[in-house]
Amino acid sequence: MTLTTGLAIKDAILLKLKEVGLSSDNLKGQGYGGGANMSGKHIGAQSLILNEQPLAFYTYCFSHSFNLCLSKACNVFSIKNMIGILSTIAASFLLHLRKTRADELKSVILADNDIFFYKTNNKIILSDVMVIHGTLKKLRKVANEHFKQMFKDVSDVANLVKYVEVCMPRICGRQIHRVNINSKDSETYFKISIFLPFIDFIIQDLDIRFGGFNQLLSYIMPLQ
Repeated sequence: MTLTTGLAIKDAILLKLKEVGLSSDNLKGQGYGGGANMSGKHIGAQSLILNEQPLAFYTYCFSHSFNLCLSKACNVFSIKNMIGILSTIAASFLLHLRKTRADELKSVILADNDIFFYKTNNKIILSDVMVIHGTLKKLRKVANEHFKQMFKDVSDVANLVKYVEVCMPRICGRQIHRVNINSKDSETYFKISIFLPFIDFIIQDLDIRFGGFNQLLSYIMPLQ
């Protein structure tokens, strides 16, 4: 392909279907990212394909939607700041690694699918999202007990490191640049200012992005 317009992409998709012996008459759905050339309502690839096959309804890519949900949830100031600090520390270590050592580290990360990521199966499907959503809602019901144990574990680790203490920021009468929750202890402060907003945002965003898909998918007409 030399062009990336909606028309060019639509033609390329239909041509590839024809090459592999598949009929567009059997096309019952489309899933792409949110680029204008893909998702545009008038001249996007999905719209042009929909004009030729009205049953091929378009849904935003589940993997992209899930990634956006997590990335926006991480905009909680303290979490965003923590990720930035970790990125800086990681970059500092990598700068001092020899190339051979860096390659070795990369191979270890890529080999450990269970901990880091899936190399070959990184697609998110609706059932995966619903499982995550249900798990988070159960976690939210016992958030106080769960965070209490989490905070204890973190405090125990911090106590092993000299000069490290888990304490909340100074509280003042008026604050506009960070969370300023009036609490008497660090556990309550971090639970209310970080943990609960993070969980609530993910649950709410999953509802917004995926809540209507179960009903939408019920409209798919069978091929026979």
